[in-house]
Amino acid sequence: MQTGLADPTLLMELTLFALVTVVLIVMKNFSRPGSIINLASGLALISSGIIFFLVLGSANSTEPRLGYLSFYIPVQGSNIAVTVEFVSLALIWIGVAGLKATNLTLSFIEARRAAPSLRLPPPVQRIAVPAQAKP
Repeated sequence: MQTGLADPTLLMELTLFALVTVVLIVMKNFSRPGSIINLASGLALISSGIIFFLVLGSANSTEPRLGYLSFYIPVQGSNIAVTVEFVSLALIWIGVAGLKATNLTLSFIEARRAAPSLRLPPPVQRIAVPAQAKP
């Protein structure tokens, strides 16, 4: 039987999703633009939007659905069926997420090329020191 949006499983999934999102935002904002941590957390944050639509669509359902939510609201002894369809919003987000991922990747490559501190240092070469004459 479907329940409303106060379903404990849905609330737990949304809470876990919110905590993971906060951790990813902190990691992205406290890392350098050219670091691998910034790139990985940024890409994970972008893809978390798609995961959000899957979590929201799979509420009160056994299978993940993208952009479709249905639940019942109990009102004065009867249940009212509510169906929310947001497929177009989910598809627009997938397009925007692709553009954001491309922008983040290109910014990462540009920061790697521009910042000398992020480049690998050249290999250390030994300097031949001539033997000094003894006094």
